[in-house]
Amino acid sequence: MWTLLPIPAGAWNAPSPVAGGAPAGTRRPTRRGVYCWPLVLLLGLLPAAGCGGKSLPPLSPVKGKVTLKDGQPLTGGQVTFVPEVPDKDSKIGLPGGPIGSTGEYEIFTEGQRGAPNGKYKVTINPGMVPQQGAKGPPKLPFDSKYQRLEATPLRAEVPGGSFDFKLDPPK
Repeated sequence: MWTLLPIPAGAWNAPSPVAGGAPAGTRRPTRRGVYCWPLVLLLGLLPAAGCGGKSLPPLSPVKGKVTLKDGQPLTGGQVTFVPEVPDKDSKIGLPGGPIGSTGEYEIFTEGQRGAPNGKYKVTINPGMVPQQGAKGPPKLPFDSKYQRLEATPLRAEVPGGSFDFKLDPPK
């Protein structure tokens, strides 16, 4: 696994940078040699940096748009895909993604684009950043059932590509 790189010609036989020089036959690295070896060491360790990570199942791309019943886009928040049949042994996080200002979203799993194939319940959580000067949290722009896993009617089956969701107004 480890590969030794050749030492550049003359790297160990250069004159000493110390005043008065070094005794004959003394070998000192040149500046280039001094600065290259840490780089060579770091580059040699890079292949080991990815070891031990979580292995993901194959992911399929998932995108879509979240709108309110009146056709206006939801301008912020989070879409989360929760498996209908949870795998208790799975160590990967739930697929999810942010909703952009146009209502569009893209799903990611463990930082990778897409979601594992399967059937999902979908929850939507709005961006809840209060306006400056507001006297409380912002009003929820849709029915709260979409936030609760046990109540959400939204479903998706991956692979499927694009899933657009229209949300009912608050009750």
